[in-house]
Amino acid sequence: MSATPTTPSALAVLRYLQAEGHAPSLVEDGRTFLAIAPTETIVTPPGAGAGLMAIPPRLVHGAHGRGLWIGAIAYDAAFGLLGIGTRHAFSVPTVIAAYHPTYAVLDDAGWSVVGADGDAYEVLLRATTAAPAPAARPRAEPRLATSSATRAEHATACREAQRLIALGEAFEVNLAHVLSVPWTDGGLDLYERLTTESRGAHGAYLALGGVEIASVSPELFLRIDGNRCETRPIKGTRQRSSDPVEDAALAADLVGSEKDRAENLMIVDLLRNDLTATAEPASVRVEALCLLERTASVMHLVSVVTSRVRAGIRQPDVLVSCFPGGSITGAPKRRSIELIDQLERAPRGFYCGSVFAWEPAAARLTASIAIRTATVTDGVARYGAGGAVTLLSDADEEAEETIIKARPFLNATNATPVGW
Repeated sequence: MSATPTTPSALAVLRYLQAEGHAPSLVEDGRTFLAIAPTETIVTPPGAGAGLMAIPPRLVHGAHGRGLWIGAIAYDAAFGLLGIGTRHAFSVPTVIAAYHPTYAVLDDAGWSVVGADGDAYEVLLRATTAAPAPAARPRAEPRLATSSATRAEHATACREAQRLIALGEAFEVNLAHVLSVPWTDGGLDLYERLTTESRGAHGAYLALGGVEIASVSPELFLRIDGNRCETRPIKGTRQRSSDPVEDAALAADLVGSEKDRAENLMIVDLLRNDLTATAEPASVRVEALCLLERTASVMHLVSVVTSRVRAGIRQPDVLVSCFPGGSITGAPKRRSIELIDQLERAPRGFYCGSVFAWEPAAARLTASIAIRTATVTDGVARYGAGGAVTLLSDADEEAEETIIKARPFLNATNATPVGW
């Protein structure tokens, strides 16, 4: 969200708070949420996905007054949640979340601070009124990025997915690889660089449980306001061109692509089914199909599916019920997850999981699909990139699409991928 000239930007406030020794968290979704000083935290062990069902009660029981939960769920949680075996060893927590009784919100009216008077209130009030504009970061030193798969290996995995699809194992499988870059400047520095390269409408930064997450996701997973629930799956991607004529031609190609529309329609059908589990009868609606949306670096096809949440269903229950997002698994979801585990060479971690913000008193929850997302641990930044494979896919083009999606990360870290 853009701020007025007299209003400190979210990035300025983040930098200010970190310089004062705080550990700020941020989630963007139309409004920007920014918080410090949590009073409750949840950090589950790596691979403990079966415990995800217990997270909604823990969120509810930890909520006091008008506070805010900010957290993230790793894609790895899917295995325990759905009872699926995996060949990978996980190294990051399954869930990280923190409850903030006091937090700041940036919207069209500017910054406001929610919560009772106290140290956190005063710090946030000062930061959101006095944070100076941040100076530009110098370009990062050149470095190499290694990946869990080379271009040839990823294309081979795509062909194997197509073989399995032809045998009737699935309709669509989303395949990814994970890039790793040495990074000692921290996750907030990387978040800033990523926003410079490709700002996402559903960006986030948080640090908890020994993990920093820097996300510039363009994709909404769930937005729940009262009992109205919305999801906006993305399927179909083209790189933007600086030439308006070429950009328009790329857009026309994407809109007219049988393959990309088929990907999108399959995921829409999957999400309709996912939402039905927590929805009022006959309330699930497809509001829009395959809308063209542009970001700074790419363009997408986006659809909109809505529902009304049944009485007695807690908002975090909807998040758990729909997890993981169908747009990053394939269809059918369970079998696609099994095939992904067979074909991918590294665990995804928080990539393809979800980052969320929940205001219990306001009955509002928003959650993104954690794509265009880096995780920083132990001096290494990891960033996944993938795409949906169908029978109509070209394996070499699928490999190229992943590196297009990784370009903001590679530019931000000034890294050259090995094997690509």
